[in-house]
Amino acid sequence: MKNLKNVVCFLLIVFMAVTSITTNVSAYSEEKPLLITAETNKNSYGAISTANITVIIENISDKTIKDINVCSAFEETSPIGRVAPYIVAVELKPGEKAGFTYQATIKPEKLNFFMSFILKIKRLFSGTPRFLDVDAIEPINSTNITISFGGEEISEEIYVWSTDLSNVYLEPNNKNEAINNEKMRHQKALEDIENQYNSNIYLIDIRKEALIEQTGVRYPLSAEYYQEKIDELNVEINELQRRINALQYDTSAAGVRKRLEYIAEQEELIEKRREYSELMATSIMFEQLDKERAAAKVNRDTAITKENELHQNNLAKIELEY
Repeated sequence: MKNLKNVVCFLLIVFMAVTSITTNVSAYSEEKPLLITAETNKNSYGAISTANITVIIENISDKTIKDINVCSAFEETSPIGRVAPYIVAVELKPGEKAGFTYQATIKPEKLNFFMSFILKIKRLFSGTPRFLDVDAIEPINSTNITISFGGEEISEEIYVWSTDLSNVYLEPNNKNEAINNEKMRHQKALEDIENQYNSNIYLIDIRKEALIEQTGVRYPLSAEYYQEKIDELNVEINELQRRINALQYDTSAAGVRKRLEYIAEQEELIEKRREYSELMATSIMFEQLDKERAAAKVNRDTAITKENELHQNNLAKIELEY
C-alpha cells in the first residue's frame, strides 16, 4: 500500500500547487494597481443644478497597463452636455496619471413632478452624451462619490477597468447600434465560456499526466475488472489460510514442507492482490478525471445553450424597444 499512499500524496501536492497558483492570481487582483479618485467643484448643488465631476486615475504599479477605461455607473446621476463622461483605451506607465471632467445632474426620476419637468427641459437643451455600458465589466478598482442635489444625498460608483476596446460598449443611439452591441456581447460571452472550458480541461490534463508519471500506468483497465481479480484472489488466499491452519499441528517433515509451500504461495497472492489494489485505485482516479472532463463539456454546452437563449431574448427586446 506504500505506492498507493505515494500516489495520493503526489496528487495532493499537485492540487495544492494548482490552488497556490489560483491564490497568487487572486492576490494580484487584490493589489489594485490603478488608483482612482473623484471630486466635485462644489460641496452641494441645487436640485436641478449641474455638477462638474473630475476623475483622476493613477498607475501605482510597477508595470505599464494598457486599454484602461473609466466610467461612472450612472445609477443615480445622468451625464449632461457634449463631453463624453468616460475615457477608453488609455495606456499608463508606472506613476502616470490620466483624468477627465464631465457634467452630470441628478436623475429626474428622483425629483418631484414639477422639479423633474424643469430638469428634463434643461437637459433637453443641454444635450446628453452617450456613456459606456458597465454592467458586464470586472473593475480593477472603483471609488464612490457622494453629491448633494437640493439636499438629496446621492451616491455614485465610478469604475476603472482594463480591457480591449472592442469590449467597451456605448449606449446605443439606434437599433443598429443596439444590435451590434448585443452581437459583440454575445461573441465575448461565448469566448469566455470556451476559455473557461479549455482552462478546466488543461488542469484535468495536468493532473492526469502527474498520475501517469507517478504510477507508470497510462491505460488502466476498469476498476470493476481489478475488483473481480481481487475477489478471486481473496478466495484463494482464504483457502490457503484454511490449509495452513489445518497443518499447524502437523510436525512431520511432509506436513511442515507443505505448510511452508502454502505460506509462500499465499504471500505471492497477497503481493498480487496489493498490485491489483493499487491498479484499482489508479483506475478510480482516471475514471474521476474522465467524469470531470465529461462534466466540463456538459457545463460548457449548457452555458452555450443558455447564452444563445439570452442572445435571442435580447435581440427580441431590442426589436420591441426600437
